[in-house]
Amino acid sequence: MVEDCLGRVVVVEFFAGLIADEPDVVAWARERESEGWHGLNISDHLASNDQSYPHLLVTLAQVAAVTETAKVTSGYANTLIRNPVDFAHAAMTLQQTSGGRFEAGLGAGWAQDEARYMGIDFPDGPGRARRFQEAATIVSEILRTGGCHFAGDFYSAALDDVRIDVDTPPPFVVAVGGPWTCANVAPLADRVEVVPNAVALRSGTLNLAGWADGTPERIKQLVGWVKDANPDAAIGIGCFAAAGDNPAVQSISRVFGDGPLSGMAGEAAAVADTLHRFGELGIDRCLVMGLVPGTYETLAHELL
Repeated sequence: MVEDCLGRVVVVEFFAGLIADEPDVVAWARERESEGWHGLNISDHLASNDQSYPHLLVTLAQVAAVTETAKVTSGYANTLIRNPVDFAHAAMTLQQTSGGRFEAGLGAGWAQDEARYMGIDFPDGPGRARRFQEAATIVSEILRTGGCHFAGDFYSAALDDVRIDVDTPPPFVVAVGGPWTCANVAPLADRVEVVPNAVALRSGTLNLAGWADGTPERIKQLVGWVKDANPDAAIGIGCFAAAGDNPAVQSISRVFGDGPLSGMAGEAAAVADTLHRFGELGIDRCLVMGLVPGTYETLAHELL
C-alpha cells in the first residue's frame, strides 16, 4: 500500500504478462498463480519483433481453465485484427469459463507488420484511434446490455442479445495514450490503462529505448485526463521489466538508460520499489511484462 499525491491509500495489484511464445503455457500460468500474482495477462499478437505468439483467445481459455484464483485478462485485444462483436462474445464466454475472473482488455493495435500479415491497411495514429473508439463503443454496449446496434465508419453491429449465462459481465478495460483516446475511449470502460510511452509505438514498431522515456509527469497528465473523462475508472499501467541475475538484465538496463523509468531493469528490490511507486501517481494496478527469464520469480518475492 502507498499514498497517492492526494494522500489517499492506494492498494496496487500486480499482473504478470505473457508477451511471447511460451513452450508450456499451463506451467507458466500455474507458476505465476502459485507465486501470488494477482492476475495473468495475455498479449494479442501474431508475430512481432521476430517473436511468435500464441493465439489470444485460445490461450486465455487455456489459462482460465488451469487457474483458480488469479484474474485473467487480454492485454490488449487488437482492434485491427479482431472484430469487436466477436471479441465481446468471446469475452462473455471467457467470463463463464473462468468463473467470473475475466477482464476484457481492448486496444487500438500498433504493430504494422501484423496488418501486413493479415493483408489489411495499417492506419495512421488518428485513424487507429477512431477505429478503436468505434470498436470500444460496440464492446462496451454488448457487455453492458447483451446487444448493440451501431453503424460507424469502420465497424457496424446489429445484434439483439448474445448474453452468456454469467452473474456479471466481465469488466471492460481499455489502453489509452493521448488526450483524444482519454476523452473519447476512457469513458466507455470500467478500467483504463495509461500508456505514457505511446509515442514509442506510433511508427508501427516497438522502440524499447523510447519506451523507457515516459516520465512521472506524463503519467500524472494521463491519469488526470482519464479522471476528467471517467471519474469512476480504475487506472493501471503496463511496464516492461527485467530483474534478477540473468546477464541480459544488464543489457536491458543499458538500453533503458538513466531516464525516469530506468528502474525497471536491475536488482529485484529496486525494480519492485519502482513498481510500488506508481501507486503514488494514482495507479492501482501494474502489468509487468518480463523481458528475461527469471523476472517474475524474483519480483514475486519483493512485490507479493
